[in-house]
Amino acid sequence: MNELPVQEGTIALTQGQIVDVKNGTILSNHTLLIQEGRIQSIFPDGTKGLPAGTNVFDCEGSYVMPGLIDVHFHLDQLRGLPNLFLKKGITALRDPGAWIEAYGNERRRGLPIPRLYLTGPHLDMFPPAHPKDALIVRDEAEARQQVRNLVARGASAIKIYYRLSLGLIEAVADESQKLGVPTTAHLEISDAADVLRAGVNGIEHVTSVGLALVPTFEAEAYRQKVLADNNARREGRYEMWSGLDFTVNQERVDTIFQLMNQGGVFFCPTLAVFEVGEDAEDPVRRQGFEKMMEFTRLAYSEGVTLAVGSHSYVPYSSYGSAYQRELELMNACGMSLPDLIRAATWENARFLGAEVDIGSLEAGKRADLILLRSNPFENVKNMEGVRRVMLNGVWVD
Repeated sequence: MNELPVQEGTIALTQGQIVDVKNGTILSNHTLLIQEGRIQSIFPDGTKGLPAGTNVFDCEGSYVMPGLIDVHFHLDQLRGLPNLFLKKGITALRDPGAWIEAYGNERRRGLPIPRLYLTGPHLDMFPPAHPKDALIVRDEAEARQQVRNLVARGASAIKIYYRLSLGLIEAVADESQKLGVPTTAHLEISDAADVLRAGVNGIEHVTSVGLALVPTFEAEAYRQKVLADNNARREGRYEMWSGLDFTVNQERVDTIFQLMNQGGVFFCPTLAVFEVGEDAEDPVRRQGFEKMMEFTRLAYSEGVTLAVGSHSYVPYSSYGSAYQRELELMNACGMSLPDLIRAATWENARFLGAEVDIGSLEAGKRADLILLRSNPFENVKNMEGVRRVMLNGVWVD
């Protein structure tokens, strides 16, 4: 994580509508007391005295909720994007697959940025799809050693990339579990059911499960294409997904959901990066994306724990608004607003392994929060109405 300025003294946010994301309720006209960057207490207005010298901030008309968390952000040399995300209410992020040193320039810019949870480069085999963001491993010994190296350098999770063989995935998951660090996987040429049985903690991208849902001969044809050419996946995904019938493939679908639920796995669909609009000319791409949306809807209905990740920049949103677009698409999949907001805060914090510090407004937690102009439980668009952002008890200008 990055070092952040810590608030000094005491702040009281009064007359606020406190959003309880864990229970999907709102505490009207409550005071939130903050000292040294942490929440000390939450109580009805006027029921307790405030410490001498408290800086009082009137939140009348505002909804106070924990800061949003983005568990799938990519820096990719997009200068200033972390600061822009912070201003839009994202107070913590995970970059699953970039050298930790890549964030040095962002820190040196002098602008406030979100709380960082970094994985270091993803683990992959040759030839990597993204050489600059990869660590190549060739056997189990190397895989285990690189996990240990990454954790020693501060990685808060380990990212598994799609060329890694099942045997190496099992080794990475096992070594990570020994070190108490979660693993999350981007898949293309491995059966998601096998990878889930290996004990990973997260699945990145809805497309990661496609291979597990199609007949074996079709899966193998796709697998060989991607093994021969990394770029074959870009159109191949849509071709594979466009032909899916979840009623015909019910047993395969049920197996994926059962394994996710049994393992407490977080599923981060990143729908916005795959979005194809209704006006798109290519019917295969359009139908493929519709199937991705349908699968996400089914996952939600079956109780799979969904996580929210933006992918930083996506085709159908303005620059800096990818996270908001992801919220809209997940809502369009039938996810209720209380459940969506819980996913964007509390569940994402659990995915990071940081729920002791962030993800909800409770005594003892970091004062990472946002003030909204409107009730977030009424319309997903209300999440865009960020009035102010606080990070570690310090207002972000």
